[in-house]
Amino acid sequence: MSAKKLPDIITVESEIKHMIFDFIEGRKKNLDELEKAIRDDDWKEVSRIGHIINGVSGAYGFDGLGEAGKEIECLAEKKKKEGILILLQEMRAHLASVQIVYE
Repeated sequence: MSAKKLPDIITVESEIKHMIFDFIEGRKKNLDELEKAIRDDDWKEVSRIGHIINGVSGAYGFDGLGEAGKEIECLAEKKKKEGILILLQEMRAHLASVQIVYE
């Protein structure tokens, strides 16, 4: 569903290395919240969570994750549950397996 595959490797500035674990855990929490909002058909909340993911991800080098968050926002406006569920699965898999390289 997403425009492009989420990358297997993310390059991050070493200055923020100490923040990456909390960033990833925060996005996992967002995805749990997103799943609940989808179950509840709470489209405003789905859009809000997509917006948060979009807004914060680029600062940590997770541009693809941010793009997926933006796509969730758009799909929420159209109430496209199936597309959002596909993105949710892709994002969970990405956060579980992504390799971080520090520069």
